[in-house]
Order: sequence, then structure tokens, then C-alpha cells
Amino acid sequence: MADSLVVRGGTVLVGNPLEERFVDADVLLRDGRIAEIGSVPSDGAPEIDARGTFVLPGFVDSHHHLWEASMRGLTADWDITQFMARIRSSYAKFHTAQDIHAGTLSGAVAALDCGVTTSIDYMHCVNTPEHAEASVDAISEVGIRSVFCYGLNAVPLDEPWFTTHADRLDDARRMRSTRFAVTDPAELITFGIAASDLGSRPAEITDAEFALARELDVLLTVHTDCLWSPDYPQQVAELHTRGLLGPKQLYAHANRTTNAELALLADAGSAVASTPEVELQMGNGFPVLKRASRHGVPAGLGSNLQANNSPDLFTQMRLARHSITAIENQPLLETTGTAALDGTSLTCAQAFFHATLDSARALGLDAVTGSLEVGKAADLMLLRNDGVHHRPIVDPMATIVSQSRPSDVDTVVVAGVVKKQSGRVDDALRRRAISLADGVFERVRSRSTPLRRSGH
Repeated sequence: MADSLVVRGGTVLVGNPLEERFVDADVLLRDGRIAEIGSVPSDGAPEIDARGTFVLPGFVDSHHHLWEASMRGLTADWDITQFMARIRSSYAKFHTAQDIHAGTLSGAVAALDCGVTTSIDYMHCVNTPEHAEASVDAISEVGIRSVFCYGLNAVPLDEPWFTTHADRLDDARRMRSTRFAVTDPAELITFGIAASDLGSRPAEITDAEFALARELDVLLTVHTDCLWSPDYPQQVAELHTRGLLGPKQLYAHANRTTNAELALLADAGSAVASTPEVELQMGNGFPVLKRASRHGVPAGLGSNLQANNSPDLFTQMRLARHSITAIENQPLLETTGTAALDGTSLTCAQAFFHATLDSARALGLDAVTGSLEVGKAADLMLLRNDGVHHRPIVDPMATIVSQSRPSDVDTVVVAGVVKKQSGRVDDALRRRAISLADGVFERVRSRSTPLRRSGH
């Protein structure tokens, strides 16, 4: 069987993760898609032994700046004000296209290693057209599924390559027409727009960026309602008033977004993305994930940036579950007491749903990926379940979400291509990622004298 692969003997999570339908079965992959789930006869096709594993949809990361892996670990003790001043307003200036390629490739390989088969690339360091090209080249080299979102924000360069905002919009059009002429959502890499942070530019700039996404008929994503001040407007409400809300829009963070605004997003067909680890650490506020879901808004999970944390969505699922449960429990504890408690606010199945199929919905890719169903892309991971920390398996979904870790990811397949097997990413890809990443931050920091003197 040409271009076929059989995943044999695992415990397969079939369909919508919320249904928790685990079956002992084989999975036949053919031409990059799932061809059959059941008892697959042996007829000469290559096989992967899936005994002792859960066969799961790969994680889908709905908010990730892959390029920032060039600064891995730099921001772990920072708040959002330090991040904005030191990276967005400084280190971003000193990244060459070569540095962007290194960071993006390293970030994408690390994501694959953690079981992520699809990741947005919110690329907001497009200092030149070559920076954007370098990012797409890196994603393509790794072979991860991605929505590349061309960043329209202006990094404060001393000598800007783009002399006007219109130049930047035109370059996004150029890239769409040259690198992304095929518009099929099943393509491994698709195109999107990352708008300038809301409130950071004049209204006419925001209007033009939203209009561009509509013109190109692509996903628009933007940082939203994640900075706090008594005089800040509610950004979603403002967009609604200006007639800008609509489908194919993904609002990142949205921590300050009110329930009334979430209803507006639901009516508009928009989505949100939560990144609990960064949001809780840096002072963005509590994750919007559960509130959004209650209002019918697709709500994805993301890891945000590897300058701060690992791209592993196991951590994001747990932090989402426990932070949301804690904030919802506290008023009950203070007014009624422990007797008022009634389970967790976000179940294990819901958390996994947000890390897979709902993230795919947020990206507009739910017909392509995010669950294991015949006809969908062959994007999956094999998660070991035979460790001492797994047994006994009382509740499979709880084992996946609450007992597992990235090192349990045994095998990763993207579009039918094996990217990780026997617990190890393709060796040539792994070595290339390390060789490119080592030294990149020292080069960037050497160009940034004032920050170097301050230690960061």
C-alpha cells in the first residue's frame, strides 16, 4: 500500500474528545489522511506498534509566537510591562531574518516534541519581507501544520524597512499571492493576519488591517483586552461599535473581556485563545477559556512563547483547569463554605477538547484536524500509558490530562509523516534545531547594549 501506515494495537480516542470514546483499534493512514479506524488487516504497509499507548489527536496550539524561541527562558521572571519594554520594544529590533529562522525552527521542533501537530505562528517581528519569508521557510522545513499569521505591527526600528503602513499591507498581499496562492485549508501551512495590538495604533490603522484580512479571506488574530488600567476601553465592545467583529477572527488572551462582550463574539462567529501560564505569571488576568465556552465562543489553548515556557500543552491544560476552578470556588468558600463546592469548573475532557478540537475550531481548521475521524488529516500522537505514573488507568482522560507529561509522547505524525518515534524527534531535525538555536540569543543581545548592561 503506497503512502500508507498502520498504527496498530493502541487505545484510540475516536471523534470529539468531549465524548471520551476510547476504543482498542488500529488506525490506517493513507495519503496524509485517516483512512480507517478499526481492525486493519496486515497487507505489507509499514506499521507502528501502538501497544501501551493512547492514540490521540495531536495538540493544536492556537496562540504561539514561534520566533521567540530564540530567547528561550529569558522572560520566566518577568511581568507584562517588562516583557513589552524589553522584547517587543527592544530585542525584536535586533533580530535578523537569520535569527527569526533559527528561533522559529527551534520553536516548531520543540512543539512537535511535546505532541503539538498544529501551531499558529503569530509572527509579530516582520522587520523586513525577509523576516516573514524566513519564518515560513522554517515552518516548512520542520513539517508542522501551521497558520502563519503575518504581523502588521511596527517594531520600533531605527531605520524601518517599511516606510509606510501601506507598504506593510502590500507586502502581506505579496506573500499571500506568492507563498500561499493555494487557499485550501487542508494545506500544511495556511496564511493569516496578525493585527497590531488593539489600542496601540490609530483607529484607521486597525480598520485597514481588519479590511485586509477580509479582502484576503483569511484568519485575523490580535492581542485583546489583556492589559489593565482604569481608563482602558473595552476593546471587543469598541470593535462591535465600529462594525469590525466577524468570523475568521481569533482574539488572543481576552482576560478583561466581559461576559456581554463574549456574547458579541459568539454572535459574530469569532473565537478566543487562552495561554494560562503566561497570563497568570505576567499579570494579564485569569484565563477567559471557561467563560468563553459558556457563551458558545470557540476557545483554544496556547503556550504563547518559548522565551517564557515550554510549548507543552499538558501544563496549559492543568493551569487552565485549576486557575479557573480556584477563581470560581473562592466566592463560594467565602460566602457559603466548603459545602457549596460541586466538582471542578473545567473537566479533564473539556481541557483536552480545548487543547485539540476547540483550538482547531478557533483556527478554522476543525474540518481538517483536532480529532481522529476518517477523512481528517493524519495528525496524531501516541502517548505512552504503561508507566508507573499511569497505572492503574481508572479514567483514561484523567490519565492523559492529570498524570501524563511531555516525555510520555512516544510518536508524533503530521499529515501522515512520522516526525517523532520511540520518544525521539527525527534526529537530523533535532540536531539542526539545536545547532541553529545555540548562540542566537547572544548575537541578538550583543546588538542591544543598553539591555545587556541591565542584565537582560
